[in-house]
Amino acid sequence: MNIEEKARVFADGKALAALNQAIEDAYAEGYRDGYKDRENEIPVDLQENKTEFVNLGLPSGTLWASTLETEDGYSSIYVPFEQARKYQLPTKEQYQELLDCCRWDRQDRNGSFDHYVVIGPNGNYIKFEARGYHMAENLKSWDCVYFWIIDDDNDGSDQTAAVCDSSSRSTTRMFPGYKLNVHQVR
Repeated sequence: MNIEEKARVFADGKALAALNQAIEDAYAEGYRDGYKDRENEIPVDLQENKTEFVNLGLPSGTLWASTLETEDGYSSIYVPFEQARKYQLPTKEQYQELLDCCRWDRQDRNGSFDHYVVIGPNGNYIKFEARGYHMAENLKSWDCVYFWIIDDDNDGSDQTAAVCDSSSRSTTRMFPGYKLNVHQVR
């Protein structure tokens, strides 16, 4: 092989390496730009990676948060409906699926209702803790679980909330200014 052939082989190798690097850089840059363009569409809980979702084995494939949303990992948040909408709230249908497909085990503490352990068809579980709701600044119904849900049949004056107490589980209409807990789905 003469010197010209060696130079061409060397140049071809360098050109191929440079082209591969350029494609790799362009791909990584495009990915970062695409992520930045869509970042505001990522739900708040996923951006902060603070909410753990559980696959209960439901027919719809809905994943439920393992517990109520918290501010600091300990204290449940209480928000009016408009603020709750920034989270991924369950629909009335998703809540009904949970009622229909899961086993609900009531847990008491010191002889009073404390929470439900909701066990899915696949054996995984989540908790619904009795935290009540705030009407103005006063805590009401401490021995119940309340959280906002989306109901497309809603007339708009009141919003729908899931309610679980020591003896029943259902939905109810609530004034949207009351502060309820948030339980997310994905």
